[in-house]
Amino acid sequence: MLGTKAPPSWRRAKACVVGVVVLALAALVFVQHQEHEPPVRRPPLSPPSSFVLREDTEGGMFPRTIHHVWISKDPLPQMWEPNMERWLDLHPGWTQRLWDYRECRQLIQNEYAWYLPLFMELRMYIQMADVCRYFIMHARGGVYADLDMYPRKSFEEVLQEAEDKQRRVLILERYKDPQTGGKFDSSYLAIGMLASVPGAAFWDGVFEVLKERAVNPYHMYWVL
Repeated sequence: MLGTKAPPSWRRAKACVVGVVVLALAALVFVQHQEHEPPVRRPPLSPPSSFVLREDTEGGMFPRTIHHVWISKDPLPQMWEPNMERWLDLHPGWTQRLWDYRECRQLIQNEYAWYLPLFMELRMYIQMADVCRYFIMHARGGVYADLDMYPRKSFEEVLQEAEDKQRRVLILERYKDPQTGGKFDSSYLAIGMLASVPGAAFWDGVFEVLKERAVNPYHMYWVL
């Protein structure tokens, strides 16, 4: 997908999504990158042609749970622990959950068995972590944040406003295209931060995209 513009119909569909809000969070969160992290050569992705927009007609409550995913042969690096602690400091009374490979696989096996064979074919840990967050948002709801996200302030007001406006899904990060020097690209949705009420119909369209992209085991899923 990088370097390839999505078809106009797809861009228009995303622009008129009812219940999906794209927020710029420069004042709420910043991203910490690991030092000496090697550059990643990412293969081009094809624009999702099978996405079907399903509008939600009802609002709902966002569970006050913060989800993170860590799938790796290595333990969670200590450098991310302050980020996790910061989430709880800013959100008293919320719960926090760190999902690992076993828990992600169990969730998919128990509640999304149709995807388990595809999940088991993924070649990279990052692919597994990327797709797992979609199922977490659909099945459990709440807020998902990458481990390198360090919050500046509470998201409680953001969720309350979304509930007042009967929003069901929030896309909380804008996509920056590395091939254009990090400029924002509104054609795609970044997935570093998400929020959802359980069972939001938006994710049904995302699942269709997952099935479409499964034909290429090296596809990445960090952007829709």
